[in-house]
Amino acid sequence: MLNMVSHKLDLYALLHGDSSKFTGDCDLVFTNPYAPLPKQLQNKPMLICDFTERKAIAEERCGTTLETVSEWYNGKNSIWSGNVKNINVDLSDLMPDPPGWFPEELVYRLLRVYGKPGFIVWDGFMGRGTVGKVALRMGMKFIGIDKILQRVEMAAGYVEE
Repeated sequence: MLNMVSHKLDLYALLHGDSSKFTGDCDLVFTNPYAPLPKQLQNKPMLICDFTERKAIAEERCGTTLETVSEWYNGKNSIWSGNVKNINVDLSDLMPDPPGWFPEELVYRLLRVYGKPGFIVWDGFMGRGTVGKVALRMGMKFIGIDKILQRVEMAAGYVEE
């Protein structure tokens, strides 16, 4: 079950619960491999973020072959794409701040290439809401889900900044 925590008109929705229970649609999936991916989103264009050495795990969990888009933080982290034309995006100068969260600039560079205004971006492991914040700033809509309620509440404040 998913519980609505915060929303603003038709711009965004922040949900608490199991992301595999999501029944809606989107234009672009931006997440990590540990967020359960609903079946109806498995063929959507996706950007997956995780540690470089876990690409095989990401492919297995997402049910698709992923292409490396870019590596950052000395090659320790990667962004992989699935179901989209692979475009090289230089992220090598970026470092997570703090570790485990990726910088807004990383999301901006990726959405500039893979997204467009009006797109609905889905993030099933939203953390503090970086993807949502950047997507909204770029004229996109956002659906963010996290299983930890405190993260969803934190993201509600962060997305509005």
